[in-house]
Amino acid sequence: MNSPSPARFVLHVATEETATEEDRDVMARQLLQEIRDELQHVSAADLVTAQSAQAGAKNAEVVTIGALAVTLLPTLLPQLVEFVKAWTLRGHGRSVKVKLEPQNSGVEVEFDPSSMSTTDVARLVRDLSQSTRADPSA
Repeated sequence: MNSPSPARFVLHVATEETATEEDRDVMARQLLQEIRDELQHVSAADLVTAQSAQAGAKNAEVVTIGALAVTLLPTLLPQLVEFVKAWTLRGHGRSVKVKLEPQNSGVEVEFDPSSMSTTDVARLVRDLSQSTRADPSA
């Protein structure tokens, strides 16, 4: 049986309506640093970037404000969810949406860690693990 491959989860930090883009950027960078410092077995953790499409500009990557990507095995998702839950509770007006980016699995999932029960997380991990094991060419 094939073991699951790492999956890329994109975390979108949301704030109160009165917060600025700079506030969201600062919070996303804080969350990124804490993930890098505290979570074990994360394959990668970085800010999300996109190519600049400005006319006349050189190809430059632009940071997507409030978004970071974490790559880890789907079985480690409970650890990430619990970490994000704790992080949101430490600050007023914080929330995070997590989205699984499909990597040949055809599965796209978006969820709010603060509203998930342990059972919900276990079910999601099971489903993600099964979908990442599936051979898309079969």
